[in-house]
Amino acid sequence: MRAGVAVGLLAGVLAAGLVLAGCSDDPEPAAQAPAPPRATARPVDAEPPAAAPEEVAAEVERLAEEWFDVSRGIRGDRFLLDEADRYLTGAYRDAYGSEYRRFTLAPEAIRLSARSSVAVEDVEVREDHALVTTCEVDADLLLVRGTWRILSTTVTARRHQYQARPTPEGWRLAEHAVLAEARGEACPDPA
Repeated sequence: MRAGVAVGLLAGVLAAGLVLAGCSDDPEPAAQAPAPPRATARPVDAEPPAAAPEEVAAEVERLAEEWFDVSRGIRGDRFLLDEADRYLTGAYRDAYGSEYRRFTLAPEAIRLSARSSVAVEDVEVREDHALVTTCEVDADLLLVRGTWRILSTTVTARRHQYQARPTPEGWRLAEHAVLAEARGEACPDPA
């Protein structure tokens, strides 16, 4: 019973509102308020807003650290080569693709080691690129595919320098060089 009263009351209020809305002494319809200005989207081909050097340094540092793990996984057959596209561009991406294909055809395989590590030593942000220097310790085992016999347990430390460049998708590593290499877990000074 109470629901019926509420529905009837609601219908009455709505009907009164419609009748009153149609009654007006003003022959002109009420002017509508102007719509608020619409935000315009940034054109797709526009440059992304410039980031502060500290933000760029943090992004490039994260990129180098993640690439170390991803590249080991690719060589350890855990990821597809396409995963590299999220981290690499240009000549470095092409060179890495060639290295990956050679590795997959080779009789060797890698067993990843928890002792392998990366430490970002320096990030230098420049106008159109950033340089990141890392110390990478490679303690992964080199094995014979199929028999899984260990070929090498050598631990090698390498000082790398990457050049990162901004792309429409974000920062990517574009060039790479090994500055110094030595056996053991301590990075050698560059020559």
